[in-house]
Amino acid sequence: MWLMLASAALGCPGPVDRVEVARGNSDPPATLVPDTISGDRQVWRHLRATRRDDAVTLTCVTRRGQQLVRLPMRVDRCEWRGRRVRCR
Repeated sequence: MWLMLASAALGCPGPVDRVEVARGNSDPPATLVPDTISGDRQVWRHLRATRRDDAVTLTCVTRRGQQLVRLPMRVDRCEWRGRRVRCR
């Protein structure tokens, strides 16, 4: 299931099995590589849309399906730890 959300509390809405961060309107969008990977922790820093019509999205994958969460134009940091994803 695909669902596009504008998230007030930035991040995935609940525990996830996998998360992908992507930027762009191309199909598929450019996948952004984490700045830090250690154990079950991944950190992406300085996420920015490259153009006004561009977007940075999280793909939050669970056993029940996946959700796309659209982030604001600029996000300082997203962290995936303990099956939770939070951005600020």
